[in-house]
Amino acid sequence: MESELALVVDTLFPVAAVDAALTEMRSAYPSVSVRLAVEPMGGPIAALTERRSALAVTVGEDFRDPRLALDAICAVQIVAVASADHPLARRGRKGVADLADHLQIVLSDPTPLSEGRSFGVLSPQICRVSNQDTKHAMILAGLGWGRLPLWQVSRDLKERRLVRVETGALGRNAALAMEAYLAHRLDEPLGPAARALADALTQIATRSSELKRKTTTRKPR
Repeated sequence: MESELALVVDTLFPVAAVDAALTEMRSAYPSVSVRLAVEPMGGPIAALTERRSALAVTVGEDFRDPRLALDAICAVQIVAVASADHPLARRGRKGVADLADHLQIVLSDPTPLSEGRSFGVLSPQICRVSNQDTKHAMILAGLGWGRLPLWQVSRDLKERRLVRVETGALGRNAALAMEAYLAHRLDEPLGPAARALADALTQIATRSSELKRKTTTRKPR
């Protein structure tokens, strides 16, 4: 049994699911210490290849490595949003040229895995930030627009602090479903605590996805 379990989670993945899975794992293995990091873009994959973690959760199809096993666990909805006071919040469909007229807030990759590539960047005016909380705060403040996971901004959207940018350039209804994967090294078998955490995370993510699907497909009475 592991004395410590290191886990690196993509910043796009819902923190609540990770908290619930760690609680389940700790109930079965209370003596196992946990080291958790939340990193954007290539961070979770790099953590595995550099042997800084036993497990990782990565979101999207942009980062792969043949040394890693990946298992899809759920989809994460990513939406393009702006502050309710931002010019892009005005009603009307926006094209790429409209988006390019405004500052786009994007995450910077702490690894070299995305060197020479950009993902979903549509504006020449860019502000790169190192973490998602800063990105969220800057978009809320009206500095620029950007894409954030729906779980992080659902309350802001409901209370009209943020609005979806009306564009088809970033998915239908400015939303895109990105697959989340649980990953580990092929050459390093998981210990019992890591397997328990992986099972808990998969079950929690699956239940959450099924609940959302039932809620959205329920017919009104």
